[in-house]
Amino acid sequence: MDNAVKYIISNEYQKQQENSPLRDVVYCIDKNFLLGAGVSATSILINSKEKYNFHFFTDYIDNHTLEKFNLLAKNFETNVYIYFIDSAAFTKFPVRAKWSVATYYRFIAFHYLSDKTHALYLDADVICKSCPDELFQLDLTGKFAAIIPDLDKVQEKCEARLGVTGLAGKYFNAGVIYINLSEWQKQHFSEKAISMLSDKSKEFSFLDQDVLNILF
Repeated sequence: MDNAVKYIISNEYQKQQENSPLRDVVYCIDKNFLLGAGVSATSILINSKEKYNFHFFTDYIDNHTLEKFNLLAKNFETNVYIYFIDSAAFTKFPVRAKWSVATYYRFIAFHYLSDKTHALYLDADVICKSCPDELFQLDLTGKFAAIIPDLDKVQEKCEARLGVTGLAGKYFNAGVIYINLSEWQKQHFSEKAISMLSDKSKEFSFLDQDVLNILF
């Protein structure tokens, strides 16, 4: 897992400050969602006056996209970090027509950002329509994350499907997560997630989202 990130490209236009730490936002994407992730990050910057570090974990990058991300960082005086991931380690895990192996990159991202205390994970199709500051002010002391419950139709079958008593009504959507990275590291959740996904006797219809719901 420690070798999954092959290299990092940094676009830094905002200094890190101890008395006013920058907020961290994470995206895990493949080639098809590079544009979407950039639009999502832009929507945050348009609606917030706070300073950010944007972390993009991806298995594909090209010069055109690199130029766009650098312009994003420069124009908004923010920091953009691109982490190139070797996807080979994830090819043994199940995928779906609408979910590639990139959906698992969050387990690398949360492990790799161990020097951070909190981060906001967003799917690339999430758009910020108002000031997101309230999210970053949530107190996660003693909690793994702040999450959003999934749709009722998903809740109905999740308990029986995953064999987790009491999960119905609590099953959450993994597209927006404000994660307590300190607790994540303490619980070794990345390692546990990879172990669960490697168990061929188990089937996860919603892939990493199912795994996260079991872990939490």
